[in-house]
Amino acid sequence: MSQRYLNPFTPIFGKVPPYFAGRDRLISDFSTAFAEEESNPLLFSLISGPRGTGKTALLYYLTDMAREHGWIGVKASAISGMLTDILQRALAAAEHLIDAESPRFTSLGISSLFSVSWENPKPDMPNWRSRMTFLLDQLAEHDAGLVIAVDEAKATAEMIELVSVFQHFIGEGRKVALLMAGLPHDVSQLLSHEDISFLRRASFIKLENASVAEASVALRRTIEDHRRTIDPDALDYAAAASFGYPYLIQLIGFRMWACDPFEKNITLRDAHDGVLLARDEYTHSVLVATYNGLSAKDVSFLEAMLPDEGPSSMKDIAERMGVAANYASKYRSRLTEQGIIGARGRSAVGVDLPFFKEFVKIQMEG
Repeated sequence: MSQRYLNPFTPIFGKVPPYFAGRDRLISDFSTAFAEEESNPLLFSLISGPRGTGKTALLYYLTDMAREHGWIGVKASAISGMLTDILQRALAAAEHLIDAESPRFTSLGISSLFSVSWENPKPDMPNWRSRMTFLLDQLAEHDAGLVIAVDEAKATAEMIELVSVFQHFIGEGRKVALLMAGLPHDVSQLLSHEDISFLRRASFIKLENASVAEASVALRRTIEDHRRTIDPDALDYAAAASFGYPYLIQLIGFRMWACDPFEKNITLRDAHDGVLLARDEYTHSVLVATYNGLSAKDVSFLEAMLPDEGPSSMKDIAERMGVAANYASKYRSRLTEQGIIGARGRSAVGVDLPFFKEFVKIQMEG
């Protein structure tokens, strides 16, 4: 029986791919940051990008990278109970550094609820900051830092508290890092929150699509490193069809690999079939969700772009919408923030989300 080649592509939410297309420089910069420790501004970073740009996977990868540099890494989501989750996970991750015989700890129980017993505790340790400070003191004795990675960052009460406390940790010279990732709209609201203006000092990282050439490298390296080959024309076709969009790179790679996983070589026919399957899946998982999240005026703006084969001028869009230029600019900002459109010079825009213009046209005709 022929050997089946296991599929290495990862079109799954949050799954770290074998290669991040177009992220080499960013990953290298973070590696330097973790090595340099508290002196590097990247240790306080806010990552923004629309659906499918690989925010969650990158956040997980960076957290694991920090561990390789000797940090304690904790991953959480900005949902109810986030602060408790961070504390519990930090305690669990740091257990090997905390001496069970220490006079400061009498026991550290890691169960479904977690429990920590303190010997001779201070009179009051009522809040999250106090508990985290106590833990950071223990880590400091081992020169170990703490990286907190928060996905789906948004302006919740616990997120506000986390950023506020982190500011104090920085001022106290603690070895800490805070990495956050979220959708553009949520990140924008978080940055504008008046109670955490300190967040505006974070390194802001906007994830964009890779180039087609970078997509080609990621596809080829993933395939060849997992003992298969791909015809040059098949690679060119698959890379171009991905538009450098991270989710599509993984999805197309996954589907064309699966067309015939018993054959060593991936052909142009496999690439064609894989792209068709991937586009259909991408339509339902990304395009439909994105379209359903738009307002009526957002849709009107996009429909006003449909007559143009290339970029659309803001003047034409406003005229087609029947609104003033400054009113149309409001929706340009909204759609740009969501990663759906992007600037094409000073006064023109184009659709950045792959295949979305065609999708809007189908919805309009239907």
